[in-house]
Parts: sequence; structure tokens; C-alpha cells
Amino acid sequence: MPVHPSRYRKAERILEEELEHILLAYDAVAALDVDEEVRRWYLRIEATERDFVTIWLTLRERMLHHETYFMPAPAAPAPDLWRYLLRLNRRIVGARFALGEGDDVYLVGAIPLEWVDAEQIDHLVGTVYSTVEAHFRTAMRLGRVGSGPGPRRTPPLSTDDPQAFEE
Repeated sequence: MPVHPSRYRKAERILEEELEHILLAYDAVAALDVDEEVRRWYLRIEATERDFVTIWLTLRERMLHHETYFMPAPAAPAPDLWRYLLRLNRRIVGARFALGEGDDVYLVGAIPLEWVDAEQIDHLVGTVYSTVEAHFRTAMRLGRVGSGPGPRRTPPLSTDDPQAFEE
């Protein structure tokens, strides 16, 4: 059964207001953009362990999905990296590591529209940002990823298949 349109509009309003608040309240937030066609917001935050953390937030029929490019796929087998990320998945609340196209690593998650409020959005953004900052360097070392030109600018996981994470 589809979510009532008023619930969707309420979640959309709360998301827009809280992201705007985050943009204005934190100097590290470099940009906030929205793709109206697919109802996707892009929150770009300056980081210390890498240049930026970009969080894609996509409002769907029943869920608010989020995804963040974490790191490129290792060039060689990296069992220690996968073990490290899977163990982190047990501790992180609201996000999990997943493989995207070409085995690049993403942080992904979703929350039901009914749960969308300022506190949840703040928690989501904080969790993703702090996870990247705390674990990026170790993951790159374990994945033996070189210090080339930096992460590829890959599209969100769900670009090709909008239903990929629909629940």
C-alpha cells in the first residue's frame, strides 16, 4: 500500500528544512544541491581524511535512502579490508558498507518516512561523516589502494536502478 501523500510531503519538508539548517549551521558543509526530478539531495562536507564526504539522500515512496562513496575497489584481493568493513557493519547504526559498480565501496542505508525528523537526519549525516573520517585511512591501507588522483566520481548506487534499494 502506498504511503499517504501528506506523509511523503511532510518527510520532504522536514528533510529540506534540516538540510538547510545543517548547511547554515556548519562551516564544513560546502554545498547542498537537489535534483528535483528524482528527489535527490547532495550534501557535500569538507573532510580531513579526504577532500569531501558527499551524502546522496533520495526520497522514495516509503523510505529515505542515503549513500556515500567511501573508496575505490582494491586493485588486488584484500580479505583484511572486507573483514574490517564487515566488522564495522555490526557497530555502525543507520548505515552499512556495500559494494557498488566495479566493487567500489559505499556507505548506504534507509529509514522509513515515518521516522524522518530533524534528529534522524542529523544522526544520519553525523554517522556517515564520522564513519568516513574514522575509517577511511585504515580501509585504504587495508585495501592497498594507491595514492593516485583520488576517488573516482562515480554516480550513486541507485542511479541505474531506482528500485535497487526499495523496500
